Amino acid sequence: MKKIVLTVAVVATLLFMKYGNLSAQSFVHADVQDTGVPLYTESEKDEIIRIVLGVFVLYLLGGVVVIGWYQRQLLQKERTIKKQEIALSEHQLRIYENEASISHNQLIVDKLMSAIDSNDADTLEAQNAIKTMQEQNQTLQEENAVLQHQIDEQASTLTRQSRELQLLKTLSQENSELRIRTELLYDKLSAQMEVVCELKTAPKCLTPTRWVKVRDAVNYIYDNFTDRLYRCLPTLSENEIKLCCLIKLHLPLSTIATLLGIAPESVSKQKLRLKEHIARDMGAVFNKERNLDVLIWEI
Repeated sequence: MKKIVLTVAVVATLLFMKYGNLSAQSFVHADVQDTGVPLYTESEKDEIIRIVLGVFVLYLLGGVVVIGWYQRQLLQKERTIKKQEIALSEHQLRIYENEASISHNQLIVDKLMSAIDSNDADTLEAQNAIKTMQEQNQTLQEENAVLQHQIDEQASTLTRQSRELQLLKTLSQENSELRIRTELLYDKLSAQMEVVCELKTAPKCLTPTRWVKVRDAVNYIYDNFTDRLYRCLPTLSENEIKLCCLIKLHLPLSTIATLLGIAPESVSKQKLRLKEHIARDMGAVFNKERNLDVLIWEI
């Protein structure tokens, strides 16, 4: 359309320059030759020229208006496509984030299920945490289905695939895989630590000397866990830090009770008080429905 309008304008200009003056000159000469007296006075000829030029200018202005309208339509179309691409990228990124959360939640569910002891007082709490995470995964999967449907609808109207989408997908997958590999590495490293293996295979009440070895092992496996814990929750007591370390090692409630030299019911009460302490320190940020074990595992 733009090329057509420009071509017509150029052709009209050339025709006017070539034939406009020629016709006027021929007309004037014919009048002079036939009668010896020009039909138009100088003022009349000037008026005719002004009218012709006015029509020509109006024509050019019309062409400019058409071209401007066309360019505006193109700009609006480009903006629409850009908005669709942005929305497509945001939907896709959300899907990747949800998939990473689903994988992480499933990893936690597997650990909770492996840590459940039928005789432990915390079995119900762990089961509730598992149920909550499974419901979260179901919600995330449903959200992903809706987002994917919107992506399919939007992608069908676009003429090119955004490179950023593929990059986001690759980064998200790598991040999810890295998180899983990290957890597996922690588990393998923990299994190779003699002091940790003894806690699981032959648990007995921790002496002060043995506790120091356990704390050092936890810090070695989990990248200075107690230091990071103190930074997050500086008011924790030494006994609360000890309980957090044993939870971090994914030990069942009965084993923790043996290591602390108390009954499993007492461990449950300590965990409840620890959760309340953390809730006070974290304030409104803390989710009271969140499982304490999961919170410690993610620190």
